[in-house]
Amino acid sequence: MTDSSEQAAQPYSPGPGSGDARRFMLPIVLLAVILVAQIVLLYLFTRPQTPVGADTPDWHVMSIYGFGPERLWEPTEVAVDSELRLYVADTNNHRILIFDRSGRYEGMLTNKGQGPGQFQFPSDVDIDPTGRIYVTSTRQSKIVIFSRDLAPVHEIEVPDPLALAIKGERLYVTTDREIMIGDLDGNKIGGFGTRGRGDGQIDRPSGIVVDDEGIIYISDTLNYRVSAYTEDGTLLWNQGDPPPAGEEAMQSKDRTYGLPVGLALGEDGMLYLVDAFNGEIHQLSRDDGAPAAKYGEWGNLDGQLYYPAGITHAWGNVFAVADRFNNRVQLLRLGDPVGPSLPYDLPIWLALLPLLLLPLLPLLARRRALVAEHASLEVVLEAQATRRLTRRFGEIFVTPDTFARLELDERSAPIMRRLRPAQPDAALVEAVRRDAPGLSEEGGWLAAIAEGIRRPRVLTDDAALSELLEARGVTTLESTDITGVTPGAGGSGGEADKA
Repeated sequence: MTDSSEQAAQPYSPGPGSGDARRFMLPIVLLAVILVAQIVLLYLFTRPQTPVGADTPDWHVMSIYGFGPERLWEPTEVAVDSELRLYVADTNNHRILIFDRSGRYEGMLTNKGQGPGQFQFPSDVDIDPTGRIYVTSTRQSKIVIFSRDLAPVHEIEVPDPLALAIKGERLYVTTDREIMIGDLDGNKIGGFGTRGRGDGQIDRPSGIVVDDEGIIYISDTLNYRVSAYTEDGTLLWNQGDPPPAGEEAMQSKDRTYGLPVGLALGEDGMLYLVDAFNGEIHQLSRDDGAPAAKYGEWGNLDGQLYYPAGITHAWGNVFAVADRFNNRVQLLRLGDPVGPSLPYDLPIWLALLPLLLLPLLPLLARRRALVAEHASLEVVLEAQATRRLTRRFGEIFVTPDTFARLELDERSAPIMRRLRPAQPDAALVEAVRRDAPGLSEEGGWLAAIAEGIRRPRVLTDDAALSELLEARGVTTLESTDITGVTPGAGGSGGEADKA
C-alpha cells in the first residue's frame, strides 16, 4: 500500500472570513503551481527513455493468487473474453481458472487426463468470437476446444503446440518449427517456417499475436528475437539476434533479450513482449520492432516479476501477465508515454530554477489516504460532493467489488483516478470478523485494508464498523462529513461543491 502524508482532514465548512483566507492563499497557490510546472518541465527533460520498475505511476492494478484456499501453481498464460473475464492457464494444477475483471473467482475448467476432450499441463488458452475456449497442451500435442458452458466439443491434433492466437475466423498456432494457420475447427489453411537460426527460420516460438492487417508477430524464443511475417511467410523484420554459430544460446551474453516469451498487442498499436529471464516487459514498435519502453524488475512484491511467462491485453492500457514463478496473475498498466532525454544545450539555470522554490514544497504534501465503504461513496456521489472528497484525499482504497461497480458508473468518473482496488489477506479478514461477529463481509475487508495503510481515514456509515475501528485507533468519517449535508436538511452537496 502507498503511504500517505499527514495533512489535516477537517470537514469543509465555509464561514465568516473565508473570502479573506482565500485571497491570502491565492499567491501561495500560484507559487505552488509555478513550482509544479517547473518540476514537470525538469522531469520531462531528464526523464529516462525507458521507465523501469514497479514505481512506474499506476503500474500495478491487482494481483490474483487464486480463490479461497486454492492457489495458482506456475500459471503460463491468460486470455480475456468479450465480457472481460480472465481465463488463466493454471498449468501445474491442470486447469483453467476463470475470474471477472475485478479478480473475483467465477469458475473452473478442468478435465485432467489422457483421453479425448481431456488435457494436462495447459500451456496456453484463448477465446474465439463465439465464446469457445481453446486449451493448448504441449505435452499431449493437442488443442482441446470447449463450449461456453465448459463442455469439450472438439480436439485438434498438433505436434508440440507452444502458443496460439485467434484473430477473426482464423486460428494461428506455433510449434517448435512451424507457424500453422487454420480455421476455428483446426482445419489447416496454410503455414510457414523451418527450424533454424537464419532469417525466416524459427526455434520454439512461444508467443504469437496477429494484428488487423493480418501481420503475424512471434517471439522466436530460442533465437532470442521478435519477428514479423505476412501470412505467406514473408519476413518483414527481426528485432534481436540469435547467438553466433557454434555458441550455446544460453551462454550468449550479447543477446538483446534474456528469453522472449509472451507477446501481446495493445490498443496503442504497440507490441508488448515478456522477457522471462530478465523479469521485464518490453514495449516495441509494430512497424520495425524498435524498442520504445521497458517495464519491470525482479521481485515478489506487487508490480515486480519473477520469470513471467504470458501476457494478454485486457482493456484500455491494462494487461494481464502470468507471473509464473510468483504463482500469480498481475494486472498491470502499460504504455505510458516516454519523455525525451535531456538535450545538451539546456541552460543550466533552467534546470536549477525549481530549487529557488524549494521552501514551498511543504505546501505540496500529499493528501491522506481514505478507505471507503461502497454505500457511503454512493451518498457522496449522489450529493455531487466529489470535489470535496478529492480535495482532501489523494488515494481512495475500496474493495475489488466496489471498484468494479464504480468503474461502470458515470457519476464516479471524477474520482476514478484516485480509486485503488485492494485485496487484503483472507486470514486477516477472517481474524477481523472473529473480533466483531456482527460485522458485514465488506466491513471485514475494509478493516483489513485499513490495517495495511499508514494512518488512514475510513469513510463509513456502518456503526459496527466505526466502533471497531475507533477501538483500534483508526479515525472514521461519515458521508455527511464529506457532503456537508445532515440527514433531513435542505440543500445538496452539489450546490455546496460549487460554492
